[in-house]
Amino acid sequence: MGSITYNYDFPVDRKDPVGIDRRRSLSRLVPSLFTERFRSVLYVGANWFGTAFLLEFKRAGYDVTIVEPFPRNCESLTKEHGDLFDSMEQCLVEDFKPLDGRKYDVIFWWHGPEHVEEERLPDILKYIEGLANYLVILGCPWGRYKMGANYGNPYERHRAYLYPEKFIDLGYTRIECLGEVDTPGSNITSVKILNKEAGRMDGERFRG
Repeated sequence: MGSITYNYDFPVDRKDPVGIDRRRSLSRLVPSLFTERFRSVLYVGANWFGTAFLLEFKRAGYDVTIVEPFPRNCESLTKEHGDLFDSMEQCLVEDFKPLDGRKYDVIFWWHGPEHVEEERLPDILKYIEGLANYLVILGCPWGRYKMGANYGNPYERHRAYLYPEKFIDLGYTRIECLGEVDTPGSNITSVKILNKEAGRMDGERFRG
């Protein structure tokens, strides 16, 4: 059974969409994430202005693969941030097929689950969990947050309003909510531990 932590003291910083509080939340849930314990990450949904944690992954020595469906984002990422990743595939994550059946130590889908219909989410997560060796990490708004097809990108529309209990039901064992429910700027970070070795990397408190 998973656990949910609520942190309501969360200042929203519009100039920094990642924010120090989100960084601290991720660090609390996965202390070893940026300590060179893991070697590869499948980063789902990076775009030209939303490269959250991409620099941290690269600095920690990860081999970084990006999956992103919108052509303009792929072009801008390659032009402006090409030094922060090793490869990119332009497709939806549910259509992504790794070469030679490759798996990744970490799957990182940061502020992406809200962009698919809630009824489709379990099957998509089951698929990407099958691509991971150790951890799946998700970020999304906490509850209701309306958004349309920003800058002509149809994949930007929010199609689901998600709450922490949904991720508990899907087997995510470490969850932290920041801010206020149904308020733009809020955040849910959810972590699924896929084997005991990943748990041991962060000590007893991280075993799931």
